[in-house]
Amino acid sequence: MRATALATALAVLCVGSSGAHAYDVPGWSGDSRVRQVVYRQDEVVRVIAQRGFATHIALDPAEHILVVAPGDRDGWQVVANRGDHDVYLKPQLAAHDTNLEIRTDRHSYSFDLVVLPLRARFGNDDEMYRITFVYPDVEAAKTKTTDAAALVRERLDQPPRVRNSAYSMQVMPHSEDIAPTAAWDDGRFTYIRIPNNRRIPAIFRVADDDSESVVDRHMEDDVIVVHEVARRFVLRLGKEVVGLWNDAFDVDGVPPADGTTVSGVKRVLRSDGHE
Repeated sequence: MRATALATALAVLCVGSSGAHAYDVPGWSGDSRVRQVVYRQDEVVRVIAQRGFATHIALDPAEHILVVAPGDRDGWQVVANRGDHDVYLKPQLAAHDTNLEIRTDRHSYSFDLVVLPLRARFGNDDEMYRITFVYPDVEAAKTKTTDAAALVRERLDQPPRVRNSAYSMQVMPHSEDIAPTAAWDDGRFTYIRIPNNRRIPAIFRVADDDSESVVDRHMEDDVIVVHEVARRFVLRLGKEVVGLWNDAFDVDGVPPADGTTVSGVKRVLRSDGHE
């Protein structure tokens, strides 16, 4: 394996904290040769390797290596590429215990490199083939994001707030099949409930001059959600006609101060990754 040097790979880095100490990494997944480390900035990770075998240090895929500095550049083969997140180690015949410093665009890492004796048994419980990291700050951020998304989803799934239920209707002859069982609004949208076993009529907004215009709407279970509030609507299906009056119409309505009528939810518009 040929070592690929970084531009500043042989720079000497200092251990971040005088109180830092090397600690052994427990095995996981039932195989002691594969280890998982909880990343802590002020701690040193002990890596135990065997001559003739490679060890893979896998950093966070989202970070990029800037500097790799081995203490014993002649006894240890270190392969890493600037911008990658993987480092490969291999002790040579003349290798001795040393250290390794890695700096990325997100974290700094300190390692104790320990080489097993020449007569070490193959497949022993000490040598390490792969080391990965878990990052508490990243996991906490993921949990926070997940919790926030769940809270928004919960609030969005809540039934619409009833601001006005003062609606009356006039059902024309033979039009009972399209007559709503309830109507209300939240100051911005109008909600018209028609049981699922009934046919869904077209809905028109009636202007002051009695002209009619089609409204935007969508269905939520057995409720027609009309994307506006008006003084009067008319429901039509063939020859069936039902008039619907908003007896407490508020011309100002309820403006969505946060871009949404759902309490506790703010709509944010993003463009090219910016708010």
